[in-house]
Amino acid sequence: MTDTAPDPSDATRLPTPRRPLWLQLMFLMALVLVLAVIGFTVYSMTLPNEWSVEVTQEIAAPPEEIFPYLIDLKRWPDWIAWGDGRDPTLAFTPDKEISEGVGGKLVWEGRAFGNGTVEIIESKPPVMLRYKFRIQGRDLSDGGTITLEPTDDGSTTQVTWTDGGVHNDPFTRMMADVIVDGLTADYQQSLERLDEQVTSEK
Repeated sequence: MTDTAPDPSDATRLPTPRRPLWLQLMFLMALVLVLAVIGFTVYSMTLPNEWSVEVTQEIAAPPEEIFPYLIDLKRWPDWIAWGDGRDPTLAFTPDKEISEGVGGKLVWEGRAFGNGTVEIIESKPPVMLRYKFRIQGRDLSDGGTITLEPTDDGSTTQVTWTDGGVHNDPFTRMMADVIVDGLTADYQQSLERLDEQVTSEK
């Protein structure tokens, strides 16, 4: 039997180096993060895509006395909940050209509430107006509505504020309940403040 001569290259062949433990851990963490993002996105797609809010407040005044507070955006800071001092940096600026009626705009800027605008897009005095909110350059909703329905004797008015829209991304779908609860509380507080403004100035 003939002995096989050793391969000279075997003497210089180095063992394959093992990846450092920290590199393996980083790879594992990245994999877990990717799987979590995929799971988050897939789960959010199963959640409702639309949201809605509706609140009401009975005000002891006829619609004709309430409507001026709604149609003139210069008066919104007096009763809207965001003007209650929660954000000391919040500043409202009515549009210089038009702030009342269809096309009227009100701009706000603040650290907590961000930057946004409200614009009146439809009006039927003194029983209804529609508006659109934009926050950080994006539409908050498809357009909200405030309606005023007088009682039979006309001495009081049922004011109803409705709003709604579509969630634009997975995060807002996941946070839908928190967002809707927050808007519901703010809208209800706004109507209560409106009630106080109207009745105190009668």
